[in-house]
Amino acid sequence: MWARLASVALLATIPEGLDAEHQQKKQMLAALSGYSFDTAYIHSQIKDHEKTETLFETEASNGKEQRLINYANNLYHIFARICKKADCVATVLDALQGD
Repeated sequence: MWARLASVALLATIPEGLDAEHQQKKQMLAALSGYSFDTAYIHSQIKDHEKTETLFETEASNGKEQRLINYANNLYHIFARICKKADCVATVLDALQGD
Protein backbone atom coordinates (compact mmCIF):
# COMPACT_ATOMS: atom_id res chain seq x y z
CA MET A 1 0.00 0.00 0.00
CA TRP A 2 2.79 2.46 0.89
CA ALA A 3 4.56 1.85 -2.41
CA ARG A 4 1.35 2.70 -4.26
CA LEU A 5 0.96 5.81 -2.12
CA ALA A 6 4.50 6.90 -2.91
CA SER A 7 3.81 6.51 -6.62
CA VAL A 8 0.93 8.99 -6.47
CA ALA A 9 2.15 11.26 -3.65
CA LEU A 10 3.74 13.74 -6.02
CA LEU A 11 0.30 14.36 -7.53
CA ALA A 12 -1.24 15.49 -4.22
CA THR A 13 -0.82 18.39 -1.82
CA ILE A 14 0.13 17.14 1.65
CA PRO A 15 -0.87 19.37 4.60
CA GLU A 16 1.91 20.42 6.96
CA GLY A 17 -0.15 20.17 10.13
CA LEU A 18 -3.60 19.73 11.59
CA ASP A 19 -6.44 21.89 10.35
CA ALA A 20 -8.58 23.76 12.89
CA GLU A 21 -11.20 21.00 13.09
CA HIS A 22 -8.64 18.30 13.88
CA GLN A 23 -6.70 20.51 16.28
CA GLN A 24 -9.93 21.07 18.23
CA LYS A 25 -10.67 17.34 18.15
CA LYS A 26 -7.15 16.60 19.44
CA GLN A 27 -7.62 18.99 22.35
CA MET A 28 -11.03 17.54 23.19
CA LEU A 29 -9.71 13.98 23.17
CA ALA A 30 -6.67 14.95 25.27
CA ALA A 31 -9.04 16.06 28.04
CA LEU A 32 -10.81 12.68 28.17
CA SER A 33 -9.87 9.30 29.58
CA GLY A 34 -11.25 5.80 29.96
CA TYR A 35 -14.69 5.05 28.55
CA SER A 36 -15.33 8.71 27.63
CA PHE A 37 -12.14 8.77 25.55
CA ASP A 38 -12.86 5.40 23.93
CA THR A 39 -16.34 6.35 22.78
CA ALA A 40 -15.40 9.87 21.65
CA TYR A 41 -12.35 8.50 19.80
CA ILE A 42 -14.18 5.70 17.96
CA HIS A 43 -17.03 7.99 16.90
CA SER A 44 -14.47 10.56 15.71
CA GLN A 45 -12.64 7.88 13.73
CA ILE A 46 -15.85 6.64 12.15
CA LYS A 47 -16.73 10.17 11.04
CA ASP A 48 -13.25 10.76 9.60
CA HIS A 49 -13.14 7.38 7.86
CA GLU A 50 -16.55 8.03 6.31
CA LYS A 51 -15.25 11.36 4.98
CA THR A 52 -12.15 9.62 3.62
CA GLU A 53 -14.26 6.88 2.06
CA THR A 54 -16.33 9.56 0.30
CA LEU A 55 -13.18 11.33 -0.94
CA PHE A 56 -11.79 8.10 -2.37
CA GLU A 57 -15.12 7.24 -3.98
CA THR A 58 -15.34 10.72 -5.54
CA GLU A 59 -11.79 10.54 -6.87
CA ALA A 60 -12.34 7.04 -8.25
CA SER A 61 -15.48 8.21 -10.06
CA ASN A 62 -14.53 11.72 -11.14
CA GLY A 63 -10.75 11.94 -11.03
CA LYS A 64 -8.60 13.26 -13.85
CA GLU A 65 -5.28 11.49 -13.15
CA GLN A 66 -5.39 7.73 -13.83
CA ARG A 67 -2.85 6.80 -11.13
CA LEU A 68 -4.93 8.62 -8.49
CA ILE A 69 -8.13 7.06 -9.82
CA ASN A 70 -6.62 3.57 -9.55
CA TYR A 71 -5.25 4.24 -6.06
CA ALA A 72 -8.56 5.68 -4.84
CA ASN A 73 -10.53 2.83 -6.36
CA ASN A 74 -8.38 0.22 -4.61
CA LEU A 75 -8.47 1.95 -1.22
CA TYR A 76 -12.15 2.83 -1.30
CA HIS A 77 -13.01 -0.80 -0.56
CA ILE A 78 -10.50 -0.96 2.30
CA PHE A 79 -12.01 2.13 3.94
CA ALA A 80 -15.50 0.68 3.53
CA ARG A 81 -14.42 -2.43 5.47
CA ILE A 82 -12.69 -0.31 8.14
CA CYS A 83 -15.85 1.77 8.61
CA LYS A 84 -17.96 -1.35 9.00
CA LYS A 85 -15.62 -2.73 11.69
CA ALA A 86 -15.44 0.61 13.49
CA ASP A 87 -19.23 0.80 13.50
CA CYS A 88 -19.29 -2.59 15.25
CA VAL A 89 -16.88 -1.34 17.92
CA ALA A 90 -18.96 1.80 18.43
CA THR A 91 -22.11 -0.27 18.79
CA VAL A 92 -20.50 -2.36 21.55
CA LEU A 93 -19.18 0.73 23.35
CA ASP A 94 -22.56 2.43 23.14
CA ALA A 95 -24.24 -0.71 24.53
CA LEU A 96 -21.77 -0.78 27.44
CA GLN A 97 -22.68 2.77 28.40
CA GLY A 98 -25.63 1.53 30.47
CA ASP A 99 -23.47 -0.97 32.45
